[in-house]
Amino acid sequence: MRPSTISLPTTAFILSILNSSIHTSHAQTNDVPGARPLTIEEVSKMISTETSEEFNFLEGEDSANKLWADANSFEWKKAKNAEFLRDEKYPYLLCHVGLTAEGKPLSGYRRKEAIASALGFNTEEEIEEKKMHFRVLYNSEDYLCVYGQLLSSAAWGITGDDFIVQPIIPSLKYMQGSVDGMMKDVTFMNSAENAGLSKPSLDMVLCPGVAVATVDVNGTETTIIEGWEELSEDTAGDIVNMLAPMTMAEKLANSIADTYYLTSEVYSESASSLGDELTERSKLWSGMIEKYQQSEECLDVYRNRLAWKMQRANPYSEEDVSLLNVEFDVTGNTDVDMGCMLTLSLAIAAHPNVCSLESRERVKVQNTVVQWLTQSEVEGRTPFFDVGLDGDGQVVAVSDTGCDRDNCYFYDPDSDPDDSLNLRARKIVQYKNFEDNSDYQYGHGTHVAGTIAGKRFDGEGMADGVAPGAKIAFADIGDSEGKLHLPFDSVLLNTGSPRANIHSASWGSEINAYTTQARNFDQYMYDNQEFLILIAAGNSGHGDAPNTVGSPATGKNII
Repeated sequence: MRPSTISLPTTAFILSILNSSIHTSHAQTNDVPGARPLTIEEVSKMISTETSEEFNFLEGEDSANKLWADANSFEWKKAKNAEFLRDEKYPYLLCHVGLTAEGKPLSGYRRKEAIASALGFNTEEEIEEKKMHFRVLYNSEDYLCVYGQLLSSAAWGITGDDFIVQPIIPSLKYMQGSVDGMMKDVTFMNSAENAGLSKPSLDMVLCPGVAVATVDVNGTETTIIEGWEELSEDTAGDIVNMLAPMTMAEKLANSIADTYYLTSEVYSESASSLGDELTERSKLWSGMIEKYQQSEECLDVYRNRLAWKMQRANPYSEEDVSLLNVEFDVTGNTDVDMGCMLTLSLAIAAHPNVCSLESRERVKVQNTVVQWLTQSEVEGRTPFFDVGLDGDGQVVAVSDTGCDRDNCYFYDPDSDPDDSLNLRARKIVQYKNFEDNSDYQYGHGTHVAGTIAGKRFDGEGMADGVAPGAKIAFADIGDSEGKLHLPFDSVLLNTGSPRANIHSASWGSEINAYTTQARNFDQYMYDNQEFLILIAAGNSGHGDAPNTVGSPATGKNII
């Protein structure tokens, strides 16, 4: 199936995030949706988000259930207003939990059919015609859950015990650890212990079907316009104008407070009726809005120190979604940075076109303790080489701090590698310069590439790589200080395409969780069945320390 293309101007979309003004009616209604929402137990089981922290699930089951029900009711009203006032769709999780007539679980395919049927679609053509886009989030024997956008009336109309319809409230959009990650990132971003880390940034996964890449048809050729777009200074200036209290008064601040359940009057009244104090997370968000969004504290940060970029989804991929990233420049950091970053994330999470949000893990180079991988565990014995298996004819993609092409293990007097793929080159067939076109002082990338496929120009060397016959397609993602700056995941993994079917990444984070990046790596391997990704497990696994494998090495399909 080829999903329909939805083109949404980048500038207009980001402005709509920051200028969204949804005024939620607090009047209660007696009617209820046709299907139940997720329980708090199901949320904790299925999705690693900030919801547990936001609602204190572990503090008291009765009060947590009541507040969770109120939050869902609050979100349904927002969705209804979005449809009634602006004909806007809203993000939902749709799950099928039904059984066969014999009481047996259905396959995931049959469950997807049941969800489509509940929405009134009987064929793939109807789904395409109506521009319905969904992506699988969770699939087990008992559940299939997909996420996407619907008009509230369509979601409300799904009925029966076989279905779950869950509005994606902002708390569900924050990936687990994101809030603590943002607080840690900006608090310590200039400290010595964080030397070598990439800049703090936010990754946003847009809902399926939003800001899909356009397709350029020229005669008989069709070209998908992909890759990331760096947004212009004019766009950034427009964003600042929407954020700056001096130009928008308190419009956005009031909008966030009104549209985020934990900062709303509805939540305060519910907590008070239960005899509960406001949660710590509610106090945090309310304080952020009051201190940073309703003042001019963040004006300089938003105006001068944000860099936005977007990668649009492939319109021919059922699972691809568009990504938005905003990076914070650490130069000239101040005490307000953490609050500005958190408040900006809150405005983004409240937008219906955003389905997921997290602070990007600040990756650093790994592989500080090197163990030579031998072929026989016996010194001097190389049975693979003895039968001619030395990597000849293979291209390995490597992403790292850079590579010294003048090093004797990579030197080629007849080639100056660049972004194009030159298979005639002796060793480096491509050099994608995402950062500074060189390695940094300590040469981590040169070391890694040499370990993989280094081969002396003037003969056999004592430090030839494990596959000296192979060639390298290199992605330079490190600056002069060794800090890593990653492009969008699919762009990075396309290094060496179509000849490189292996990607080596000797870098990673210390976040022991299944992050969006880990999922993107898994998705890339799923979409490219002959592709293999190898990632450093981390440098923290000394002794018996648990949970030390860091994302994206937490991916399920990678090595």
